[in-house]
Amino acid sequence: MSNRSQFCPECGRPLGINDVCENCGHNINLQVETQENLSSPAEKKENESITNQTHINPHRHLWNPIEKVVVILGTYGWIFSAAISLLFLILSFIGVIASFSANFLIDLLFSGFALFLSVQYGKKFAERVKARDWYYIVNNVWIIGSFRIPKMLVIGLILVPLLNWWGGWIILLPVIAITFIGPVPTQWSVTKKNN
Repeated sequence: MSNRSQFCPECGRPLGINDVCENCGHNINLQVETQENLSSPAEKKENESITNQTHINPHRHLWNPIEKVVVILGTYGWIFSAAISLLFLILSFIGVIASFSANFLIDLLFSGFALFLSVQYGKKFAERVKARDWYYIVNNVWIIGSFRIPKMLVIGLILVPLLNWWGGWIILLPVIAITFIGPVPTQWSVTKKNN
């Protein structure tokens, strides 16, 4: 697995297969070469301390006590949401067959969509939470104009009303914790360098 990030460390845009960011021109290869070619152990130690200083979590007094709970909820929450979605899907299907009501048909569509989201995205999120890959979670984003929003935050917000408010909270709560008080800061805006 590559150590290279999928996102530009300067502006946060996805890199894709490129080594140079199309938005700001940052060259990821130069960054890697610079880090690998440090000449003395003192420079390596200084670089490590600078790196560690830039990633100190200002919310660590809140994050450290809840990290284990976040990992457990994030790892297994999608199973609960998928089970609730499946239960709602079955009950809605029975309701459609029994009364052929438009309300049950709408519930059937919503619960099917919730099941899809729970399985498709929830499982990927769970794998990243279990690996404690906080950087990926906060940087796996949709970019709308110059605004970056984490995908799992949007999906969690969608799941809450689809699962009658309580079924989606088990995914949304870990996402909120990781996004707002997690060890990796969330960058909300895309920065663009002027040439």
